[in-house]
Amino acid sequence: MGPLPSPDDFGRYNEIVPGAAERILAMAEADAAHVRLTQKRAQTFLFSERLVARVLSALFASGALALAGYLALEGHDTVAGVIAGTTIVGVVTALIFGRGPASDG
Repeated sequence: MGPLPSPDDFGRYNEIVPGAAERILAMAEADAAHVRLTQKRAQTFLFSERLVARVLSALFASGALALAGYLALEGHDTVAGVIAGTTIVGVVTALIFGRGPASDG
């Protein structure tokens, strides 16, 4: 809804349609409440999305490092080093530059 009419115009609205000024104010209040609710939902969704992304990223990194440890114990040092190295580089890069899956930037 656009800006509210001036106080003089409110009087004219009431002259044409009794109670119109109250209805206009009620519409403005309802619209403002809807905007606040929509913004709150968007912020809640963004928070949830970022939290899930961080948890899943931590699980992935932990799994990759555990796999690298297992491979190292089994004698596959080169493969373990590649998996561990790329995982660490990826996590550190995401932390430094903030370019993770749920990042704004």
